Amino acid sequence: MKSISYQKRSAFLVVALLLSALPVWAQDSEHRLEEIVVESTGLGQTLTDQAQPVTVLSGDDLDMKVNSSLGDTLASEVGISSSSFGPGAGRPVIRGLDGGRIRVLENGVGSNDLSASSPDHAVTIDSSLVDKIEVVRGPASLLYGTSAVGGIVNTFDSRIPEYLPDGPAQGTAETRGDSASKTRTGLVSVTAPVGNVALHVDALASKSDDYHIPGYARTGELRATTPID
Repeated sequence: MKSISYQKRSAFLVVALLLSALPVWAQDSEHRLEEIVVESTGLGQTLTDQAQPVTVLSGDDLDMKVNSSLGDTLASEVGISSSSFGPGAGRPVIRGLDGGRIRVLENGVGSNDLSASSPDHAVTIDSSLVDKIEVVRGPASLLYGTSAVGGIVNTFDSRIPEYLPDGPAQGTAETRGDSASKTRTGLVSVTAPVGNVALHVDALASKSDDYHIPGYARTGELRATTPID
């Protein structure tokens, strides 16, 4: 019994010595940590920038790729093709999804045309009058609703001026041609200040024909066995 009580007293002394050796801050009921700073690069970006991937086509790059349809204009971008139905009808196809799964917007508002329901209908937005095209795919497409499961194509033009132009008027004039489909396109876009109001006027005319290729589209044997009247 004496040895047991001696061991208890020894253990008590050891614990007391350890507690006395602890620093003062360990015995306090409250301990204040140093300042912790949490930073994130996404806070300085828009929602579209945070939810990648996004493809932006503008400036000289857009001017060099403008085609007769919106789909053909974007066909050279990564992951995008065109549901081309001739020289005038071509809707963007994003990662194999098209039709109602891809939303086409004009300045953030739906174009509301029949191209989503049938491939032989052209998109009402003409690429020649567009200043910038944004293609959003992946998780970022959910920002535009559940109907944009495949992605969205948002086009921006100057039909709604954001500022008064410098000088009496500001605008562009352009002509394009295509020898394969004999396409001829001409456009004029002018923005002029009228007091404190900006007036914008644009006009576009385009005409195309069937595609022409050198020689015959059918082999000589097929032309001999199955002639076309």
